[in-house]
Amino acid sequence: MSPAVSTRATRPACELSGIITSSKGVPAANATVALSQQGQALKQTVTDAAGAYSFTFYEALDGVDLTVTFESEAVSKTGLTLSLGERQKVDLKSVSFVSISGRVMDADERAVPAVLVQLMDGTTGGTPPVA
Repeated sequence: MSPAVSTRATRPACELSGIITSSKGVPAANATVALSQQGQALKQTVTDAAGAYSFTFYEALDGVDLTVTFESEAVSKTGLTLSLGERQKVDLKSVSFVSISGRVMDADERAVPAVLVQLMDGTTGGTPPVA
């Protein structure tokens, strides 16, 4: 007796997978990974203990956005394209959110309204413009 052979054709698929690491460089276990296209949610998953995720689609994708949130960190990659039969690996490192708050005061300790405040990265060597 010969083994059974399936005559069903397999559907071509495309796969997007990768590893998410935290800003500290360790695997981002339980990070939420979401795919969207033109603002519409397509799929969402959660990374495993190694920070790995994977999506499979049975149609080509164009202009897909990958968004990751992990604790107080996030990262995204936009404009991804996948053809049928393609396997694409996208590894990402999340970035910590930063929050800055305060009040701008004049020399007499009075609040100054409508002041433009700029956060500079410190690498340009220049000074911010005066508002």
